[in-house]
Amino acid sequence: MEILYSDDVLVFAHAASVIVLHWRGAADVARARIVDELSRKVVADNPKMGLLVVVAAGTGFPKPDARAVFAQTMRWMGNRCIGAAYAMLGRGFWASGARAVLMTLNYLARNPYDVVAFESIAEASAWLNARLPQPVAEMESNVTALAEAKPFAGNIAPQTTRSEA
Repeated sequence: MEILYSDDVLVFAHAASVIVLHWRGAADVARARIVDELSRKVVADNPKMGLLVVVAAGTGFPKPDARAVFAQTMRWMGNRCIGAAYAMLGRGFWASGARAVLMTLNYLARNPYDVVAFESIAEASAWLNARLPQPVAEMESNVTALAEAKPFAGNIAPQTTRSEA
């Protein structure tokens, strides 16, 4: 898994035909644009992609201007995306409420691909891997390692996780 961007709020990584986003804080428009730009680069080399989004417990919803950028990204991804799996981490009312809001908004948006919210990285990884033409080896362990890593102090150059070392 290659990390293309990382700061204290967002990690953007990809492995084969999967884009992985890990949000540690609410998305703003600058980070939404980074996601859009990097997604375009990754999709250029992989015409069919899956999206795995990990949302840390307590993370707020994206700001309105960021949601507008994400809506544009979802439109151009259209038939290029085979599905989006969200791992909404946390327990209790916040987590279950966040998953319900996400599913409702995506139902209303009528995305051209399936969007499903899960309680864990394991469930999200399994669901997405089952839809990929070629499953990604060690996806769950690599994504879990990203989620458990300490936030980086600033943007970093591309790096790989332990399974590629």
